[in-house]
Amino acid sequence: MDKTAASKRFLSKVTSRPSGGVTTDDWDWLWQNESTPWVSESVHPVLEEYINDLTLGKENLRLLVPLCGNSVDLKWLVDRGHQVVGVEVSQKAIAQFLTEHGLEHDVQPVKEIENARVHTTCNGRLQIYDCDFFALSRDVIGSFNGVWDKGALVAIPPDMRKRYVDLVSSLLTVDGRILLETVRHKDTGDFHGPPFTVDDEDIAELLAPSFEWKFLRRKASAEVLKRFQPVGFSEYENVAFQLSKRKM
Repeated sequence: MDKTAASKRFLSKVTSRPSGGVTTDDWDWLWQNESTPWVSESVHPVLEEYINDLTLGKENLRLLVPLCGNSVDLKWLVDRGHQVVGVEVSQKAIAQFLTEHGLEHDVQPVKEIENARVHTTCNGRLQIYDCDFFALSRDVIGSFNGVWDKGALVAIPPDMRKRYVDLVSSLLTVDGRILLETVRHKDTGDFHGPPFTVDDEDIAELLAPSFEWKFLRRKASAEVLKRFQPVGFSEYENVAFQLSKRKM
């Protein structure tokens, strides 16, 4: 993928909407037009380094990856002995992932959600739901031991964050954990995201009521900053946390 060209198409699309107005159709458009500069052929370094903060070294956990795209992280987690469920609104992203990894699979409708489908690999270790994440519930998708959020929270408009966190919390078991990577940036223009910045106050307000949280790492990204400088970003860094569900 030509990331420079993809970045230009991405910014052209998302800045054409009011901040916070990017829809599920817009995300699908980005995939259809190869405007996805965030896609990587490598496993995410936060996941590789801090996997034990998510799994505690256990195998055969049921793990959720919201807004998963065609991330290689899905297969990496399956290959380490886990049952993995991804959720993605773009059929193209799902098809790319399954084709690139040569995964034979079955496709079935999700009867509780109109037009939704679930792709299940032949060994049953990986499922990808093709639907709006907010259409899901515990009754539909079940419960999870952990969540790997590498870009879902920061893709969601700030006024929808509490709804997202409440849904994720409802899907976790009582001892469930989250490995979360957020974004922090300074923007001097009219464009504020996606990705939307998540600061310490946001973490405390959104997550503290339901989760205990631990800071893991902070890393500046000159490459990503360069992509967003045309729309007024002056700083850009990724910040990772581990979250544990509070005992009620």
